[in-house]
Amino acid sequence: ANGQADHIGIGEILHAAGVHLDHVVKGHIRPIRETGIVIFCHLRYFNDYSMIAPASDIQYEYEFSASQETEAIYEPVHLGVAWTSPVDVEERMLLTRRGIKLVFTQEGALGKFSFSALIITIAIWLTLLKITTIVGDFVATRLLPNRRLYRAATEQDISEGVDTGLEAAGAGLGWGRGSGDYGAIRSVGPP
Repeated sequence: ANGQADHIGIGEILHAAGVHLDHVVKGHIRPIRETGIVIFCHLRYFNDYSMIAPASDIQYEYEFSASQETEAIYEPVHLGVAWTSPVDVEERMLLTRRGIKLVFTQEGALGKFSFSALIITIAIWLTLLKITTIVGDFVATRLLPNRRLYRAATEQDISEGVDTGLEAAGAGLGWGRGSGDYGAIRSVGPP
């Protein structure tokens, strides 16, 4: 790992798969040494189990399993023309090669911390929260059967004794509550 190669011998692979060369595969009478076998090697790698930045080092594990299949390659070997035959007949011999076939598969998830991805995620989360609040308020105060009750609970009537500081700030300017051409502070609540 981390730029270095793993060297695993065939003996170790067979041991990890739970077989040996003299093992007889189910359904056969001869040992693996004579029938061959298929061994599946599953490589799983990960580094995303860390909950804090930075991500941990890449970790991996091998999983070996032997199948019930045998492995053989049939290879024709041409011997040329048989000179002893009165007719020019080409002879051939069929070699059967048996061995261990390794089938590799891999899966994994690698992750690393990204500040920009964090900021984007937080911005999207806050946007969705605001949209949900707006839609929820609209549905509660405009569409539901008890909308007047919900509207009364969410909107406060500021004309009933709530000190907003506007009267004190505008007292010297002549535009306090009900004075001048500006009118009075009105209620936003239900009619």
